[in-house]
Amino acid sequence: MIIIGILFKVMLWPSADININTGLWGVLVIAIFSMVKYQKSRSEYYARILICIAVIGGVGLLIMLTTTNRWIEFKYRNHPALATALKQAISDPNNTALWGKVREERQKIDNEH
Repeated sequence: MIIIGILFKVMLWPSADININTGLWGVLVIAIFSMVKYQKSRSEYYARILICIAVIGGVGLLIMLTTTNRWIEFKYRNHPALATALKQAISDPNNTALWGKVREERQKIDNEH
């Protein structure tokens, strides 16, 4: 779920944070279970699980805490007009004029290449 949420966030699709949040709760449950098992057995198997959980959970948490506007600024840092239009359109998703401006800015970029 965390990886799906990250992909949603990269593509600027809705429900990205919900997917990441759901995945983080699952990772928390697995982490608690693995810590208890590791404390009892000191098995390297559970230590590896905890390391993987820390990496995946940390990346997921970092991506979830990154706001959509910050992600847009990063993703379209070379195209500030598109970034501005996209932020405005996302803040008012029912405004067709703003989405038309986004399409217009994307076409300008496509025509440059």
